[in-house]
Amino acid sequence: MKLVFIFLAASVLSPQIIVEIDVAIYFSSAEYNEEIRDAISYSWIKDGIKYEIIPEIITKEEIRKGELSNYDVLVIPGEPRIYADCMDERWKKEIRKFVSNGGGYIGICGGANIAGSSYLGIANITINDDQLEEWQYLWKANWSRGGIPLNVYIPYSKIPIFEGFYGSYRNIRYWGGAGMGGDVMPIAIFAEEPCEVAPLHFWIWLGKWIPWKNITTDIKGEYAAAVTKYGDGKVILFSPHPEKDTFIDGHIEELPVHPELTPFTWFMYNWVGNRSNLSYNWWILRRSIAWAANAKIPPASETMIYICEPRNGLYINGRKIMETKITMVAGKTFIRIFSINVSDGILYIDGRKIIEGNGSIETWYSFEKGIHVIKAVGKNGKEEVWNEISVMGI
Repeated sequence: MKLVFIFLAASVLSPQIIVEIDVAIYFSSAEYNEEIRDAISYSWIKDGIKYEIIPEIITKEEIRKGELSNYDVLVIPGEPRIYADCMDERWKKEIRKFVSNGGGYIGICGGANIAGSSYLGIANITINDDQLEEWQYLWKANWSRGGIPLNVYIPYSKIPIFEGFYGSYRNIRYWGGAGMGGDVMPIAIFAEEPCEVAPLHFWIWLGKWIPWKNITTDIKGEYAAAVTKYGDGKVILFSPHPEKDTFIDGHIEELPVHPELTPFTWFMYNWVGNRSNLSYNWWILRRSIAWAANAKIPPASETMIYICEPRNGLYINGRKIMETKITMVAGKTFIRIFSINVSDGILYIDGRKIIEGNGSIETWYSFEKGIHVIKAVGKNGKEEVWNEISVMGI
C-alpha cells in the first residue's frame, strides 16, 4: 500500500491521508478481468483516512518478469486458460513469492481451484469439482443468462469480510465451482445443492432428443469461500462469483441447440428470472481486497456507477446494430450511465468534464474518429466509484 498526503489548501495544517491499494487483475485469454475492475474501482473513508483501490490488468508475461512486486493484491478470475498457465513454473514461482512476501491472493472459481497443491500450492484445500457433475453448470451455460443463484450460509468468523452477515444466507451466482475443504477457514458454506436448485440432464437422440439421466452434484455443506495464509500473505478463495449479479427469483430452463455447432453444450440452460442489481455482491470483493491489504474494511454497500451505453456493440446514431467486443460508435451517440447510492455523478470524455448530475446521467455526444475514453465518476459522503470504457469513433 502507498500513503499519499494531500494538503487541501496552503492554510490547512492537517493533510488528507490517502492509502492506495494497488490491485493486479490477471488477464489470460478472456475479458473476465473487466468485470472485476468494474466491481472494485472504489474508494471509502474510514476513521479520517481515504482508502482507494487502484485496479490494473496484468498479463502472464508481466508476472513472469516479476512485476507483481508493484502490487498489494492479485486477483485471478475463473479464466479457462489458467490451468494451462499453471504449467509455466516461472509464472507459478512468481505468484508464490508474491504471496509469501505478504501479497494478497483472491481466486474466483478456477482461480480458487488453482490455489491448491496440484497447481500453485498456496492453499491446503481439497477440491470437489467433477467434469460430469459441477462443471456441467459451466459447460452447458448460456453465458448471458447462465449461472444459477445459489444460497451460501455465512458462519461466524474472525475474518471481517462477511461481518454483519453472520448466521444469515447470501445469494451468489454459481457457475460450476468447487466445493472446498481442507486446512482452510470457511467464511461461506454452500447451503443448497446445484442439481436440486437447477436440475440439468444429459440428453440422447431416440428419434428426438430426450433426457437420458440427471446431472448430480454433491457440494452442499462444503466450503463456498475460504481463507488461509501462505507465508506472510493472505489467500481468499471463492467458488461462486461475487463480481456477477445474481437472480432474485425464477427457474431453470434447458434449451436444445445443434450439437454439431456446440459439441460441449448439446443442451444449454438459461436461468429465467429477475436479476439483482449488478453491484449486489461487489462489496464482498472490495472487503476481501481491504482485508488482504491490511486496510480498514469498507461498508457492505451496493454503491456503484456503470456506463450502460454504449458498451460492447456497434452503434450508429445511438442505435445498437450488433454485439461486438470492441465498442464502436458512428454519428451522434447516446450515453447512459446508471448509479446506485450516488449523490454526485460526473461524465468525462478523454479527460474533459462533459456533464454533472445527481447520479445517473443520460446525454448525447458526437465522437470524432479514433479512440476515446468515457469515464463516469460517482460520489457520496464517504464513498467514490468510477467506471471507464474505451470506444472507437468510426
